Amino acid sequence: MTHGFSFADSYHAAIDLMNNLLSAQSAIMGYQDVFHLIIYFTLPLFFLIFFIKTKQTKDKRVTL
Repeated sequence: MTHGFSFADSYHAAIDLMNNLLSAQSAIMGYQDVFHLIIYFTLPLFFLIFFIKTKQTKDKRVTL
């Protein structure tokens, strides 16, 4: 109201500003939750890589 806006205009601007801030924080928290889920599922799988057996292949060398 100090910048020449009416009470209604400044009220709606403040509500819009708070809504935008709340939406941004909600999105950040959502991304953080998904990131944690991805970490919780992939970290145990990473350690299982060491238990994978590789297939033994015959060494076929070409001699000239």
